[in-house]
Amino acid sequence: MGMLLAYVFTPVYRFVTKKIKQDTIAAVLVCFFVLLLLIIPGFFLVKLFVKESYVIYLIAKQKLAIGIFNGCEKDFCVTIQNLLHDPEIHFYLQNILKSAANYVVEKGTSFIVSIPHIFLNIFVMFFTMYYFLKEGGAFVDNLNNYLRLHNKKYVHILNRLRDIVKGIVFGYGIIAIMQGMLGALGFWMFGISSPLVWGVIMTFLALIPFLGTGVVWVPAALLLFFEGMVKNSNLLMVKAVGLFIYCLIFVSTLDNFVRPKVIGNRTKIHPLIVMMGIFGGMMLLGPVGVIVGPLILSLAMVFIEVYILEKIKKK
Repeated sequence: MGMLLAYVFTPVYRFVTKKIKQDTIAAVLVCFFVLLLLIIPGFFLVKLFVKESYVIYLIAKQKLAIGIFNGCEKDFCVTIQNLLHDPEIHFYLQNILKSAANYVVEKGTSFIVSIPHIFLNIFVMFFTMYYFLKEGGAFVDNLNNYLRLHNKKYVHILNRLRDIVKGIVFGYGIIAIMQGMLGALGFWMFGISSPLVWGVIMTFLALIPFLGTGVVWVPAALLLFFEGMVKNSNLLMVKAVGLFIYCLIFVSTLDNFVRPKVIGNRTKIHPLIVMMGIFGGMMLLGPVGVIVGPLILSLAMVFIEVYILEKIKKK
């Protein structure tokens, strides 16, 4: 991850080096800048995420207690209310809520316990980033000289690596974060509760091919419209239509138009590789694996293509 950050922020490092003429100080400043960029927003996001998760829990508990369609006298509402008041169904719903709350508490406790380990990982990551910012160019030049006998293969792998990094980091990572932010903003503007939580969920779903943010905002718009019909509220129905149009224009546009342009045709990353890399990376490396997993798997496919498949063809 330190190497990846160094690669992404190399243009910033070069700019700072030109200004202050000291590569050591420039590398320290860039590392400090990235640290602040990760820690300050991260602290507030985690705090808000925990708070909004608790709000969702309280709202769900309240809805179960007083009834989801309280005040609605339509046949459909009465049928649903009677179904939810069934003791067995009510018991299962309460258990789901308790399990969700216990899961959040358990993960929060394990996060606190693992803080020393997290700090150690952060130190190693930025230590690596510092040296790769300073000496990454020389490292690549030495590698070029060492592998000049296989120059064609090496140049091909290096070019593919650059394309893959651009595709994974910018095409998937940054676009997904932007989609999550725009989705959260839309939910906040149109009155959906806990927009930050849903924004984080949309960010994760935006990374996964074949799913995307529509899994969240389409049902949200439909439920808001349905709530407006039940309560005879034109305002809620207008909000639902507005949310749908907003997400269709601003959130989906990034996925359907901006991302393909950022990734480009040269990247040639198969969606299956990305999906396997995301889930495998998360299982093996945790949250960092969302980016690192697809990167490693894609690079492995390049090596297979260049060396193994070439040997098979010769035989």
